[in-house]
Amino acid sequence: MKKFLVLASFLLLTASAFPVRAEEETRTLRIIATSDLHGKFMPWDYALNAESPSGSMVQLSSAISEYRDDSTLLVDAGDTIQENSAEIFLDSEDPHPMTQAINALNYDVWVTGNHEYNYSMDVVRKTISDMKCKVLTGNVYGGNNEPIADGSTM
Repeated sequence: MKKFLVLASFLLLTASAFPVRAEEETRTLRIIATSDLHGKFMPWDYALNAESPSGSMVQLSSAISEYRDDSTLLVDAGDTIQENSAEIFLDSEDPHPMTQAINALNYDVWVTGNHEYNYSMDVVRKTISDMKCKVLTGNVYGGNNEPIADGSTM
């Protein structure tokens, strides 16, 4: 099995670190990456009270289901829970709707974006704990001087 190193801010595929032997199967890896979803669960802009066809979790789910297969890595690069009136869900004990969508679409990796930190660290920790996928973030430490999430994963 080929291994991939996923870092908090980018994906690094290192062929030299994981040499392929002649008897190993060669496979193609498809990476589907999303970013800056900014609370767009439905294709609607709540501030304008109008349809917004520029991308939402509902629209992405169709594309993801069409293109995803066993050789796909699905990654989101953050800025997920802020904007488009998504802030109204931050105080709920339930997972944020955007977190629920990421979980429902079976993302492999979610990386915190800068706008996740617009709120308290409690909100960031709750968002991380509600994610079912691997969460990555780099250089962010909690009160105990421990990273709040891993900086990389294999």
